[in-house]
Amino acid sequence: KQWYQRRVAITAGNDLEKRLDRYQSKCDQLEIENKDLQKNYEKQTQDKKEIVAFLKKKLEQMGDEVADLQEKLISLQQSKDAEKDSYELQITQLKTEAQETKDQLTSENMLINGKLEQLEDFRQNKEELEQKFKNMEELLDHEQNNHKDAVYNLERKEVQKRKKYRLRLCVDTTA
Repeated sequence: KQWYQRRVAITAGNDLEKRLDRYQSKCDQLEIENKDLQKNYEKQTQDKKEIVAFLKKKLEQMGDEVADLQEKLISLQQSKDAEKDSYELQITQLKTEAQETKDQLTSENMLINGKLEQLEDFRQNKEELEQKFKNMEELLDHEQNNHKDAVYNLERKEVQKRKKYRLRLCVDTTA
């Protein structure tokens, strides 16, 4: 019985040793896996730190770029506003000049139209006067011709009267 108990104890001890060996092997394997996992975790942690550092640096650079771009945008906006104000002022000046030119040309045009009307009136008056002058010249020519005819007729009658008178004198003196 002792032998059996011993045998059972030895078998139990062997079983326990085998179990212990298996557990030890399993423990060693788990420790190796744990070390690998720990290394992997540390590597991932380090990678994460590097990535975070890289991203922080990139974010800082982008922030600087954004700040630069905002400054440029503000500068361009101010420049654009100044240009716009300048162009609006030029447009206003050009509109004013154009209106003044238009008003001046309208005034000159009215003055020229007035002068043109005066010239047209003058031309009509001149034509009327020329026509009257021509009519008067024709009337004068006609009157001069009538006068010449009348003078001629009077002279002819006078000549005829003198002839008759001489003829009568001659007849009276011979008689």
